[in-house]
Amino acid sequence: TSDDDVYGSALPQLYGEMAIDRWTLRAGHFFSLMGYERIAAVNNFFYSRSYAFGIEPITHMGALASYRLADGVEITGGITNGWDNGWLDPSEAITGLGKVSVDLTDRAALSYALTFGDLEPGNEVYLHSIVLQWRLSRRWEYVLQSDFLVDTGGAADVRQDYGMNQYLFYKINDCWKIGARIEWLRAESHNTLKYHNDVFETRTGMTFGLHYSPTCNLMIRPELRWDSATGPMANDFNDRHNTYQFAGGLDVILRF
Repeated sequence: TSDDDVYGSALPQLYGEMAIDRWTLRAGHFFSLMGYERIAAVNNFFYSRSYAFGIEPITHMGALASYRLADGVEITGGITNGWDNGWLDPSEAITGLGKVSVDLTDRAALSYALTFGDLEPGNEVYLHSIVLQWRLSRRWEYVLQSDFLVDTGGAADVRQDYGMNQYLFYKINDCWKIGARIEWLRAESHNTLKYHNDVFETRTGMTFGLHYSPTCNLMIRPELRWDSATGPMANDFNDRHNTYQFAGGLDVILRF
């Protein structure tokens, strides 16, 4: 394999954007619209990622158009070259990307994002992500996310992942915030050529954390996390000896 097949550009985002009346047009390499967690770490409450984040694309290359239909209602759609590709498209991927965002009330917002098409010839994919964000009060906030993925893989095996995440946050004051995340994800593989040859795995996780920002450019995020798995290949933890794991972590982010 030549170096040209291995190395390439690594710019997370490089795009141009312009706005005309109610329209916003974007073209280039940009972060995905899918899911609740943001790509940049500083925009998330927890420093660890959810299982749902692992089945979602990170970046796209293409063009998008957004239209503000009314106050609190926006529709976005466009064409991309698959998932996590650079400026070149060696896989010949062609996918659609879209999102509808609606402010249900002044405290609740709902969004539906999807991507679909060919990741490569014969490999069709469909993924949608539904996110409900609800500010229960001045201090409490609740988030519900549900993802569904179907990936043909370009062969007899069809991958199907689906799950749900729930978040609950409480703002103590301007510096301190606490949060919890409960998640569940099921991954299935179906062989369309063989009878009773399905493989599945279910993962659940609970994460509890603190978010401390003593200044506007300093962020400290300690957390405790419990993970468990069931299925034929569930021994993923403790050097593949256990079906569960308890872990703790901490990160510090200084922006300048």
